[in-house]
Amino acid sequence: MDVKPWSGTVCAHNQNWHVEEKEEDQNFTNTRIEQVEDPLKAVMRKTAQLCSHLKRSGVPIRSSLFFPRVMFLSPDCKLDEELMKRRELVPYGQTDEFLRSFREGYMGWISDALTPSWISGHLSYRQMESVRGILRKMGTWDVVLLHGGEQLKGDYQGCQYIALDRQDTEMLEFSRVNILSAESLWALLGHVPQVSPLT
Repeated sequence: MDVKPWSGTVCAHNQNWHVEEKEEDQNFTNTRIEQVEDPLKAVMRKTAQLCSHLKRSGVPIRSSLFFPRVMFLSPDCKLDEELMKRRELVPYGQTDEFLRSFREGYMGWISDALTPSWISGHLSYRQMESVRGILRKMGTWDVVLLHGGEQLKGDYQGCQYIALDRQDTEMLEFSRVNILSAESLWALLGHVPQVSPLT
């Protein structure tokens, strides 16, 4: 599931989406159009990758049990007609109905407990426990913000020089002190430091 706090009018345009937001003043109207990567395509790709990962990890699970969704949280966000037809998109007006769909009544819970998964089409308790075990082993997705605004996106696995508990650490900040040193002099002469990847 991908959650978007966008406001304005959203429409699909070729491979990307456009988010058009109007700011009205007494004397003029300013229109800002932001081009963004298609979030539906991205969440569907991630869903397929998760399903594939679970299967490779030994969890026998059908692709039809995965439901990629993109939710729009702002009442000021309007999807164009073509996007409104997509069942994977949950506009603001359908948020409550979507959240209610996760609730299961007492009778449904009893029925799932007594009906074999191959009949009900739902995950069995054994499958759910296997999925939970695999997901617990997965790392978290991280973004490294570099000086100058660039971003490195990946999964931080660890560093031999830093001992930390990932459960207690939300953010790491690294800073560089600019001191004229032997390394700086070597850099002036064209020396390039050797870098080894983190595991």
